[in-house]
Amino acid sequence: MLHWYEAANSKFDIGVDGAPNALAFDGTHMWVSTSTNKVIKIRAADGLMILERPVGNTPRGMAFDGVSMWVANKGSNTVSRVEASDPSPVLTTINVGPGPEGVCFDGNNIWVTNSLSSTVTRISPTTLAVNGTFSVGIAPKGIATDGVSVWVANTSSNTVTKLRATDGLNEGTFNVGFGPTGIAYDGKGLWVTLQGANQVVHISKAGAIIKTFPVGAVPNGVVFDGASIWVANSNAATVTKIGPAHNVAAVVIGTYPVGQTPLGLAFDGSFVWSANSFDQTISKK
Repeated sequence: MLHWYEAANSKFDIGVDGAPNALAFDGTHMWVSTSTNKVIKIRAADGLMILERPVGNTPRGMAFDGVSMWVANKGSNTVSRVEASDPSPVLTTINVGPGPEGVCFDGNNIWVTNSLSSTVTRISPTTLAVNGTFSVGIAPKGIATDGVSVWVANTSSNTVTKLRATDGLNEGTFNVGFGPTGIAYDGKGLWVTLQGANQVVHISKAGAIIKTFPVGAVPNGVVFDGASIWVANSNAATVTKIGPAHNVAAVVIGTYPVGQTPLGLAFDGSFVWSANSFDQTISKK
């Protein structure tokens, strides 16, 4: 999905209505969730705003399943399913647990972290039915898949939980450091932002810590661009780049300015985007 659109060779900042929280790419468009209880669809090539769609209260994380965009509505205890290609998309609302924040698609199911109940909910994108609720650590937020397992960052437990995607079996809980929040998979291992330590930790699929890197203040979102890892430093108005991602010799490559309070990150196949909450802007870098 990473090279579907013809990218304009330009970087820019664009303003949005409300404080942006999270980003997701559908192959052509970038989607952003905002504090005005809606999602905005933006053409990635040039930043043209295509669509605004109301969702639930306090929308947070998003994920694309190849057809639809899924949005976690933290204040409504729901997820919204929005048809990505429809110019007037139908909105479907599904009840999940308290405080949904993170969303990922494992190729078969949608997974949602319920930050106020120490659980994750699994949903079939075909039937739209909840097909499992599984216990994890305290205050789960970030979530990612390695194609076989689903990984959950438990912010208040200082752990990540590994669940087997086929049935939700707990395959292990691993200590990673203070305040794990965001999580991303690089094809070989996982990267977890540690808000309480101003670090990002690289772990293996066996849950072993490979290396910990210093980043900026209060790191939040994290994304893999195919070669490097990018981290949003929410209290520093910067993003940090680390690479080569799956190499034990990985180092911090650089730290770059974005808008104030960057939270979510996404990669469109050519550029990394950040959602700058305080500035109410989106940066394409």
